[in-house]
Amino acid sequence: MRISLMLLLVVSLGCSPASSIIPTSDSTTKVVQKNTFAQGQIFQLADPVLSLENGLFKESTKVTLALHYPETKIYYTLDNSEPTSSSQLYDSAIQIVQSGTLKAKAFHPNHLPSNIVAVSFLKIENPISTKSIEVNATPHENYQGKGTKTLFDQKKGSLNFRTSEWLGFKGEDVEINITLENEHSIKQLVVSTLRDVGSWIFPPAAIEIWMINNGQTDTLIAKKEFQKLEKAPPPSLKYLTLDFPAKSLKEIKIIVRNNGLIPDWHDGKGTPAWLFLDEIILQ
Repeated sequence: MRISLMLLLVVSLGCSPASSIIPTSDSTTKVVQKNTFAQGQIFQLADPVLSLENGLFKESTKVTLALHYPETKIYYTLDNSEPTSSSQLYDSAIQIVQSGTLKAKAFHPNHLPSNIVAVSFLKIENPISTKSIEVNATPHENYQGKGTKTLFDQKKGSLNFRTSEWLGFKGEDVEINITLENEHSIKQLVVSTLRDVGSWIFPPAAIEIWMINNGQTDTLIAKKEFQKLEKAPPPSLKYLTLDFPAKSLKEIKIIVRNNGLIPDWHDGKGTPAWLFLDEIILQ
């Protein structure tokens, strides 16, 4: 998966940068700045271009960072703290072996530093085989991915929600019934989602995991609710994690609650929010 982010903010003295738009082989678009700024102009550095090899991995993955502007240095962190010029200096591809979040920021001696760019990644510790999967909601005809197997193929979607890695649901809660090949001790549920408020795609209101009891009332194992958005943050890939005491399970029900109606501060206020899912992980 390739994430290309470049944003250049200019405090103008009457001149703006020249740029060219170059389509790439992986359907992303890269904006290349030619850095033709007037002498003495103060500007903020573009955001580093961040590329992640695999958002979901079993052994390891790699992150690369780039910003082609003379004398620029990129610093990064892996502990979720904000990078400063005292953080780890980027000089080559970063080998990732644990789940976490990488944050990076570009610095220059004569210009304002860039914004922070970030990406999260998840290590699949013990893959669990499923026997059957039933989704009790119908994805929109334009966002059907590869069917139910989309949720368990261990392939992370990109910010482009139109790819086959995503299932898109409009205004519905999504209930997923899973039968595992064998009984497993499980202590964590991860729901991988997309947040793209500008496209009316909101994060879930809550996630739940239930134990299915044959012929009896299902048992709620754990539930986590999420705070409603009060403004439009940048598009982001999200891993929503629900931890609970280890429990031996074979038949499971997962419920992902839709955000409901779009709030009043948004242009789409009062209409059903979209919910996009690309992966369910049990560990």
